[in-house]
Amino acid sequence: MKCTQRLRKLLLVFHILNYCSSICGNNQMEGHIVGGDYVDIEEYPHAACLAITCHKGYQSNSYKCGSSIINQHFTLTAAHCLHECDIRRSYIMISVGHHYLKKALKSSANSFMIHEKYEDQIIFPDIALVQLKTPLTLGSKVQRVALLKPNEVPNVSEGFVAGWGETEDKKGNNYLKHVRQPLWSRKNCTKFLGAELSLGQICAGFVKRKDYADQGDSGSALVINRYIQIGIVSYKFVRRSPSILVYTDVSHFYNWITGHTRRMHCKHRQHANENGIVDFEDDDYPTVNQEDNLLFVAPKPTRVVSYG
Repeated sequence: MKCTQRLRKLLLVFHILNYCSSICGNNQMEGHIVGGDYVDIEEYPHAACLAITCHKGYQSNSYKCGSSIINQHFTLTAAHCLHECDIRRSYIMISVGHHYLKKALKSSANSFMIHEKYEDQIIFPDIALVQLKTPLTLGSKVQRVALLKPNEVPNVSEGFVAGWGETEDKKGNNYLKHVRQPLWSRKNCTKFLGAELSLGQICAGFVKRKDYADQGDSGSALVINRYIQIGIVSYKFVRRSPSILVYTDVSHFYNWITGHTRRMHCKHRQHANENGIVDFEDDDYPTVNQEDNLLFVAPKPTRVVSYG
């Protein structure tokens, strides 16, 4: 365990520690997916950019992370994006609804919560919730992801991740990009990376191609069929491959997500005035039932990519 922890500390983690990179909407060190293709927001209407001003002690740093809309009140992201931030003094701006950040709809966060067992040394459990001050208006360009329940295994061989992280030339332009991500089995991933994944983690990506998520993409959603989220961008073992990513397994944390969003929302309602916030209904958590998989998964058998 100690060896694994030391190894993970040597990773090029999506720790967004490049605090000099600009926040969403600026023209300085903006970023996107490395390689990949530009894409319209209609293809990934769940995608959200978090512009974070993180206060810790006497320090204040600005950076960005990816996120996904899980309902009109919350987005889902990575814990390592927020774990050092003072929840009372930090500021988060959420951009949604447009592939070009300067034209995106902006909203501010009311609160956030990282997983109570998150350990930065091992980057796990790398999952967090961001609560919006006012609910989003859902539509064709602002939609929520569907969440798989625990133990539901999608019968697919690949997923996609979209975000506004760094480009291959390290120059940003505020436009959304996406890349294809072949899914790996736990056995093959552990063998290739030389480190065992925890329950609640999956990995995906190409070994040699130059298409992958990078700095600024932390917290972005790994999805299948464009809207079913199976992962959250977490980190990578850069010495093994800069393009094989470890993702948080969203279905493993389904109960954590639904339980904490309800509690946070109820707490917020106690302090809210008449600003349009409504109680959660069951439909606020769109899920994919196993018996309905034929409606959502790719019509081909699972294929795990293995190299060498």
